[in-house]
Amino acid sequence: MNTVQLIGRLTSDPLITELESDHVVAKFNIAVEKVMSTERREKLIEEGKPVANFPRIQAWGKQARLVDEYLSKGKMVGIVGELQTDVYENSDGEARYATVVNANQIKFL
Repeated sequence: MNTVQLIGRLTSDPLITELESDHVVAKFNIAVEKVMSTERREKLIEEGKPVANFPRIQAWGKQARLVDEYLSKGKMVGIVGELQTDVYENSDGEARYATVVNANQIKFL
């Protein structure tokens, strides 16, 4: 099973890319708060460490068009999707991995 459910706020405006054959993709990150005690959260903030995760989200086709029209930095969304890990080579020829969530459903909250 490969299912991810997230609720978070967009960290920036979505990046919309028009591809060949009339395909479109929207890419954006959301901030998803980590579950922890208040004391732990305060300690991490004092140490300058993150108290949220920032997963990369991709939406395709009609969903990408809706993201473009209705979402912007700070908006809260619910995402249901699946993880996808891509492998590419950097300029030094080393393998790099990038994990994204391919959104199957996006709820504007």
